[in-house]
Amino acid sequence: MKKSVMLVLSFLVLSLSLFAVIQSSLWPSLQAPHSVTGKVDSGIITLFIEGGVFTIAIDNPLNVTYNFNPGSNYTLGLNVSANSDVSLWWYSLYDLRHSTMVNSTVYFTPNTTINAVRWSNELTVYANTSSGEQASKSVIFSIEVPNTSPILGQIPHNILVCEGSSLLQVVTASDADEETLVFTISPQGPFFIFPSNNTLAHIISGILSKGNVGNHSEAVSVNDGTYVDTGYTNISVIEINNPPSISNVGVQTVWNNGENTTFFKQLVVSDLESGNLSLAPSNFTVNISFANEDLLFNITNTGVMNFSALGKNISVHNISVCVMDNGLRNIHPNISLCSQDGSNLTLCSNFSLTITNANRAPYFSSWSPVSLSLNATGEENLVFNILKRDPDGTVPDSYWYVDGEFKAYLSGSSADSFTYAFPCDVFSGEHSVSSVITDGLLNATLEWDIYLIGKACTISSSSGGGGSTGGGGGGSSIAICEERWACDAWSVCQNLEDSLKQKAVLSFNYLVFKQNCSTERFNGDSCGYQLRSCFDVNNCNSTYIKPEESRYCKYSKAPSCSDTIQNCHDNECELLADCGGPCAACSTCSDGIKNQGEQGIDCGVPCPTQCRKVPGIWQALGRYTYLLTYLILITLLILIILTLIRIIKAMRYRSEIEGLEWYTIFLKRRDKV
Repeated sequence: MKKSVMLVLSFLVLSLSLFAVIQSSLWPSLQAPHSVTGKVDSGIITLFIEGGVFTIAIDNPLNVTYNFNPGSNYTLGLNVSANSDVSLWWYSLYDLRHSTMVNSTVYFTPNTTINAVRWSNELTVYANTSSGEQASKSVIFSIEVPNTSPILGQIPHNILVCEGSSLLQVVTASDADEETLVFTISPQGPFFIFPSNNTLAHIISGILSKGNVGNHSEAVSVNDGTYVDTGYTNISVIEINNPPSISNVGVQTVWNNGENTTFFKQLVVSDLESGNLSLAPSNFTVNISFANEDLLFNITNTGVMNFSALGKNISVHNISVCVMDNGLRNIHPNISLCSQDGSNLTLCSNFSLTITNANRAPYFSSWSPVSLSLNATGEENLVFNILKRDPDGTVPDSYWYVDGEFKAYLSGSSADSFTYAFPCDVFSGEHSVSSVITDGLLNATLEWDIYLIGKACTISSSSGGGGSTGGGGGGSSIAICEERWACDAWSVCQNLEDSLKQKAVLSFNYLVFKQNCSTERFNGDSCGYQLRSCFDVNNCNSTYIKPEESRYCKYSKAPSCSDTIQNCHDNECELLADCGGPCAACSTCSDGIKNQGEQGIDCGVPCPTQCRKVPGIWQALGRYTYLLTYLILITLLILIILTLIRIIKAMRYRSEIEGLEWYTIFLKRRDKV
């Protein structure tokens, strides 16, 4: 019995010990606070002498550099002390790198924390005593973080743009290290990258033609010289149905007797989708109509008009000829974005035909400016108005010229207006604007002589000129032109010394490249240069922000994807040494691969995103931890109790067996006696 009691007590002690271990490991925060005592062998004792000069000290942070992981909070302890009782503490924190105040006045109690900013911080602590004395102290410290990869902003997987228009798609990037970023796109043409600032660029193009229709897979990248990030997009150029083009018939005059009695004209019609009318008449539908009268003559399916006015009455006929194409065969499902449905389009040309027996020339009945000698300055809007007449009833056509160069055609109205401004940088001196009117056979001309005071161009501006293309007025005005430069890939790096011998590089450029190579320690045969071509997709005729078209480079006799040099070959340029462009893709923080020293897949230095820590079982259970622990403890106690009951029963049973065996032996011995 004594033995069983000892066994029970042992199990109870074991259970209590197990409970204590579990409690201490799961609820350390619930344990009572402990005090630790001991012997101090050495230390610092600070004595404050009342009545002295009030001073404070910043014990932490110190004038040192503190290292942190990317993406973490830059939290530091703020420990201060003073030689007198302080009634109020406050501080200010200044970002020295960006010259900005982070916190101007923050009240605190000693032994707290502050959140610093990356790079240089200036912390100033202030204190007041109850008697009104004030003191301050400053410390400058730095926050150091390892360099990380730049990250591209979200780029649409699919970009739609219409034929006949240009693309302007925003691309953004971020870089926690604030380094100089370089945007690139591959392949280049018809789409290019145009950087606006260090973290913003645009995918651009010129006017997209029929040859650009289709899908273009593009890789957009950004790099800081050490790391790169790449995104991918598909640019779809939607085909549109372009209207047919018809040459102007112009005002016509024929005689009803003698010579010039025949009117013969063939329409010159072309269409990007349907071809030429004369070669493929089946692709077009041609018709002719006369205003307020029956057909005087017809037009063939190839656009030929052939009419004899011999013996006809004197008259003026207003005629319209129209051509309709066949539309698109394969229509893009998103063509509505291009403000059309791809069906057939019609274009008309209007003209007048005069039948006369004695043709007389048209003339100008009035004009303005009245004076034909003018003074003007560059970019000044000049407005010219005319009234034109014809004795035979014809409405003359007008052709406008500036310095002999054709600018505008106006038809169908007896009153025309033409507006023009001489662009900036046009030379000062004599210039001219002239109007030529015609009835198809005879002409008249009016010319203004203009003395121009030229004007220098300003950044990002240029002017346009010209008139309207319809009768009765119109014109153009000065417009602001924004340069958008697209550049081809850099050429293969050429050896500078060999190029000088072959006179392929100018002496001045040679010296510049040589100096740059020397700065980068590309000496001797390793110094080279490369070229590229750039063009302004907006055709602003200015070069204020034109990129460089030549630069120095490290020369390699046989550039490849294994020469450890970031160079250009095979019509493309590497993004980093031996990767990107013509080589295999560079490792990035968005490729789904654990590479470039990452702690996890696309996380951990050099990626700016930190890897998530896998939580322990108790952290994963969260708020259910306590409930589960109680269940475990209750289960353990029940198991212990059940075990004890079984042990006690077994011991009793054993005692009974032992007693029965003793009694049996006793009976046998008694029987023997």
